[in-house]
Amino acid sequence: SQEYKMLYVVMEKGDTDLSQLIRDISKTTKISMSMIIYYWTEMLTAVRDIHNQGIIHSDLKPANFLLVSGRLKLIDFGIASSQGDMTSVVKEVTTGTWNYMSPEAIRNTSNNSKGFKITYKSDVWSLGCILYNLVYGKTPFSHITNTWGKLQAIADPNHEIEFPNVGAPVVLAQALRSCFHRDPKQRPTVAELLSLQYHATCDTNHIGRQLLAILPPDWWLRVSHLFPDVKSNHDTKTSEGTTD
Repeated sequence: SQEYKMLYVVMEKGDTDLSQLIRDISKTTKISMSMIIYYWTEMLTAVRDIHNQGIIHSDLKPANFLLVSGRLKLIDFGIASSQGDMTSVVKEVTTGTWNYMSPEAIRNTSNNSKGFKITYKSDVWSLGCILYNLVYGKTPFSHITNTWGKLQAIADPNHEIEFPNVGAPVVLAQALRSCFHRDPKQRPTVAELLSLQYHATCDTNHIGRQLLAILPPDWWLRVSHLFPDVKSNHDTKTSEGTTD
């Protein structure tokens, strides 16, 4: 029989990524705290699942979360690490994307100066940077344009991160601050972050209305089941067409 030497991989297609979604919403309005909380818990859930499998992602950023039927899914494991023994792993090169990179991914913490210790808590720092971006519209070190200066600031425990009061719920503001301890041992685990009571202040209908305003009709149909009380003109027409 004829032997084929090509491998085909069939993958799920995402609707858009979180980075693009943020840009689309920001063109017309400010991202609501309800929407921030919704996507924050979606991200935490995805990262908790890979941590439970012993995987450190090492490159968490908005572009690596895809929106699929209203839910976020994590992609791009190109520089992910296995941490099956629940201890630190050592990278031979600095990993991650500058504005979302943890201090330990920058500092050389090994005795022979050849690597950097990376743990699950490195992902927590990166998640904090994404949440900071959602809350403030920028990452905590994006104002530093010089790459070397940026990396020094991230690693420097004396460089303070600013947390202006923008009316974020107390539980969300506290979670955000907790992600930015320079000592990774002082950061919470993803499971601990996920256990906090964010949704007491989350208006899911407001999330649905914001998504309805920016998503194409076919995309909205994929996520509308998550927001049954939010109706679009297309939903109304569909219902009217099926009443006979």
